[in-house]
Amino acid sequence: MRNLLSPEVLKILKVEIKKTNISAVAKRIGYNRTSLSLAYHGKYPGKTAKMEIAILKHLTGQIECPHTGEEISVEKCDDLSSRDMPTSSPHDFKQWRACNTCLLNKANCKPPLEPQPAATQDNEEIEDAA
Repeated sequence: MRNLLSPEVLKILKVEIKKTNISAVAKRIGYNRTSLSLAYHGKYPGKTAKMEIAILKHLTGQIECPHTGEEISVEKCDDLSSRDMPTSSPHDFKQWRACNTCLLNKANCKPPLEPQPAATQDNEEIEDAA
């Protein structure tokens, strides 16, 4: 069984793709064109949950909070996930703790790996070894 994009997300994608093109939409959401095209046509072999989150986040500015199930703005999500630990409200503490492990939290996203320069040896070291 394939993991398909939800009908709501497909509607959003269809509108955005008609406005520009699939390459531009893929770039906006941070996915490559091929992956987005496969998901759009129901042929993506992997899970689409993270892609749906990216689509909603970047194209609508709204996401569904995994903790509460409520639809909230990206700004509110960022505010909730970056605040200091609340100590006066058990409800706020549970939300804070959920945000700290959430996939939507920017702090939990691993940055892309930077290319490392190739290791080089000085000519003197090479000559000394000879």
